[in-house]
Amino acid sequence: MTKRPWPVTFIVALLWAATAVAIVTGISLLAPGHCLDRIWALNPRAHATFATSPRASGAMLMVVGVTAAAAAAGLLCGHRWAWLLAVAIFAVNGVGDLAGLLISGDWLRSGAGALVAGLLIFLLRRPTVKSYFSPPA
Repeated sequence: MTKRPWPVTFIVALLWAATAVAIVTGISLLAPGHCLDRIWALNPRAHATFATSPRASGAMLMVVGVTAAAAAAGLLCGHRWAWLLAVAIFAVNGVGDLAGLLISGDWLRSGAGALVAGLLIFLLRRPTVKSYFSPPA
């Protein structure tokens, strides 16, 4: 088996972190009134937005969390579908950040998010990373 390239390990760690954040915030929207609600102190603006439809937002965040977890687990196992899923996740995230940038003009938050998503796609498309996920000849 080929040694896992460092960008894969790095991206897996980010996806596990995204999983935790999405699940915790999803639970706090679906079942408010617990200690998990403290997470909203980090981003009260997001809470105000999500609180307008907490059930739909919470369910969406749970789907995001499960999707990120699937991508992370699949990347660890070297599955090509997980590589495709990770690229799709970061592409959707980047497009969302670009849309947010156009709508809000928030260069710091949206611009940085789009830049990070682009960087992660760049890392996933590096030849050493792509070949790690290629089927054996």
